[in-house]
Amino acid sequence: MSQKKKLRSLFENTIHMRWMDINNTRFKQSAVYLHRIVLFLLFFFTLPALLLAQTDYSLAEKFEVAEQELNSSNYQEARNQFDQLENEICNSENVELCFDLKLNQITVKRRLNDYASAGKKLDETEIFVNEILHSDINKLVTLYVQQVFLSEDISNFQRAEKWIGKLHEASKRTDIDQISLTRAHLGIGFYEDGMGNYREAVKAYESGIEAAENLERNTKVRKLLNQAHTNLGIAYRRSGSVEKAMGQYQKALRQTQILYGEQHYQTATIYNNIGTIHYVLGDYGKAAEYFIQAYRVLEVELGSEHRRLGASLNNAGLSFIALGDYVQAADYLERAQRVKEATLGVNHVETAVGYRNLASIYIENEDYDAAEANFK
Repeated sequence: MSQKKKLRSLFENTIHMRWMDINNTRFKQSAVYLHRIVLFLLFFFTLPALLLAQTDYSLAEKFEVAEQELNSSNYQEARNQFDQLENEICNSENVELCFDLKLNQITVKRRLNDYASAGKKLDETEIFVNEILHSDINKLVTLYVQQVFLSEDISNFQRAEKWIGKLHEASKRTDIDQISLTRAHLGIGFYEDGMGNYREAVKAYESGIEAAENLERNTKVRKLLNQAHTNLGIAYRRSGSVEKAMGQYQKALRQTQILYGEQHYQTATIYNNIGTIHYVLGDYGKAAEYFIQAYRVLEVELGSEHRRLGASLNNAGLSFIALGDYVQAADYLERAQRVKEATLGVNHVETAVGYRNLASIYIENEDYDAAEANFK
């Protein structure tokens, strides 16, 4: 190749390389600008979603705190907290949490015997489900069951029949899920139990358990099974089948221990139920053990003067009376009396009955001064 051609080739290659370098530099600069634009757009459009997620998480935490107050039977405090959260939660996009909040408000109002407000909230929530949740049958079943509970609270059995009819209709629908089907059967069983139709109650509770049989054992399902086995045990006990009742309480206890562990008021409730069966069967020593176990759990969970301790202490005292151990009977009945005084007041009829029972026990112990003090 001639020197002229070599020089021309070298020049062309140099020009080409410089052009590539310039374009690579421009490309890199463009890429950097584009990357920055994409990051900005991602930040701009995802920031509201991130803030919403953080807000929902915060609301969920507050909701959980309020629910813990409800589960601990601190009903007035739970009511205050749910009422404070209502606007904030129900004005957010979390309609499921809004529904759950309204449901808990209904429960709290019922527990506080504010039945008029509970009925009003039920009607309001049904409108919410029909308009916002497109008449979701599974949500409606939950409300129908609450309507049955409220009807029982106010002893309006004719009113309850209307909602039982709706539960029967819902249970036949093809779009109902198994959890709601279980819930519907439990509502029907609760009604039949209240009416004294224990065989029908047993059938309904067994149908509820069967509906949940193949469901994954998550928290919601275990709670329903706990309720189903407990209520079935109560129905068996009321119908005189105490051995079957014991079996159901033991199944409920297993579900409760998985859900909450040993130190929880729900577990204490089952201990109290099992103690009652032992008492009915005449095994007073075993009954006392379960009543005391329930008391100890409740004392840790709720404090030494919470009203729920009174029943367990009183039942333990009665068990010791049946055993002829009047010293221990007096001890537990005295503790029960202190709870009654703190929660009901000294002038309440139940407190007065407690003083009379204690006086009788002290007479058996020949402690006449203590007996006279309680009679006064």
